[in-house]
Amino acid sequence: MAHRRSAYSRLEQVVAIMIALILLGFLVPAVQKLRAASDRTRCGNNLRKIGVAVRMYHDTSRHLPRGGDQTAPARSASLSPGARESEWSWAYHILPQLGRSEVHASSDAGTVRSAELAVFTCTARRKPSDRWNGLTMLDYAANAGTHENGTDGLIQRSCEKPFALENVPDGLGSTLLVAEKRLNVAEFGQLPGDTHGFATPGWTDACEAHRYGVVPPAADLDSPGDRSPMSEFGSSHRGVFLALFADGSVRTLRLSVNPTLWRRVCVGNDHQQFNLDELQ
Repeated sequence: MAHRRSAYSRLEQVVAIMIALILLGFLVPAVQKLRAASDRTRCGNNLRKIGVAVRMYHDTSRHLPRGGDQTAPARSASLSPGARESEWSWAYHILPQLGRSEVHASSDAGTVRSAELAVFTCTARRKPSDRWNGLTMLDYAANAGTHENGTDGLIQRSCEKPFALENVPDGLGSTLLVAEKRLNVAEFGQLPGDTHGFATPGWTDACEAHRYGVVPPAADLDSPGDRSPMSEFGSSHRGVFLALFADGSVRTLRLSVNPTLWRRVCVGNDHQQFNLDELQ
């Protein structure tokens, strides 16, 4: 009798394990979906905060923040105190509006460049506390339009006249301001466009703080050893990316967006009309 009970107990254990494995098979995808949804929500909130900060900056300065510039050699020149206004990125310029005036005002460039700024991090990629070469990186890029010099985008290189929102003829709700940028997640801190940090230098050939709409956005890569430069927008969200428009709205857009339509979104003065619903 005792022997039969022992065998029955082992059978119960096997059944219990099988049930647990089946439940785990359902649970893991559900947890992954919840985490992905949470990452998208956080990312959207980051962009909304950036949008509010840009608008506050604009209301005070009567123009959008400048995109920065590059004085060769960029790594050394851009750290000088006199370089901040003209060379550092739009992300640095809106720090006071993001509630980080103490970082913006710090006389030590290293303190600025290493400050923890969760608003600039997409958690689908990395943690806000992550540092690469001691620097705080930027997962979002300003819209530089389609020309190499950025003159048809909203965030202008510092040597150009900055845009005012009232001078966007295509409409604020139809023109991109900031969006997620494409990266290779296997080469963080080594990939062009992810080496100098959020503040310096603001405008480089590596497209650290700005991206173009010449080609449509694409999913992040995961390719060890591939350090090819990227100039397009993109994300680590599955099939979509998040974009902030000049009116402050944040939209979840398909990575497979029509290339012609995407160019129109990135150019604020081409007078081309389109249906916003086609983006989503």
